[in-house]
Amino acid sequence: MKKGLGLIILLFLIGTQSAWAHHRYFFGGTLAVATQEEPNTDELTYGLAGGVLGSHLNRGYSVEARLGFGLNKDSGTAQIISGVNAGDEVKFEARLDYYLSGLVRFDVDVLDDQAQLYGLLGLTQYEGSVESSSPAAKSEGDFSDSDVSWGFGFSYDFMNRVRIGLEWINLIDEPSVDIRFYGLRITIPFG
Repeated sequence: MKKGLGLIILLFLIGTQSAWAHHRYFFGGTLAVATQEEPNTDELTYGLAGGVLGSHLNRGYSVEARLGFGLNKDSGTAQIISGVNAGDEVKFEARLDYYLSGLVRFDVDVLDDQAQLYGLLGLTQYEGSVESSSPAAKSEGDFSDSDVSWGFGFSYDFMNRVRIGLEWINLIDEPSVDIRFYGLRITIPFG
């Protein structure tokens, strides 16, 4: 976790270093729904709220750091795949506690300077918790990992004061877990 967090902070600092002298910063927030899929389990859905802080490197590129938190727990069932209780189903509750992302954004203007299509590429670290109360497998614990994240979005700039966007990001894409982010983004420029 510390290595992933360090890489995210380094990416943000390197990117903003070249932009501090003559480009604008932005901050804002996100509201999103994230879905989590794992083999042999139900799909889970989480509400997420987060913050965004970034810097424009030039007209088409920016770097941003995001920190988001889960708003709810979701419950599901998982199938035990080995051991004495193999084949039994276990009921559980899970929560995505937080995610931290460092992303590079690539903009393409669609309508003058007001509307942009954009792509995102970066690294995400996440942590969650899970609790099972089934008699076959009572347990609780934490899970965490990091992975390369990528996505795309559309944003519209209202009077150069507020930018509102919709985005889809594949936060985590591994054989054991997929977490996808569908969200609304609002940012305000400054500096």
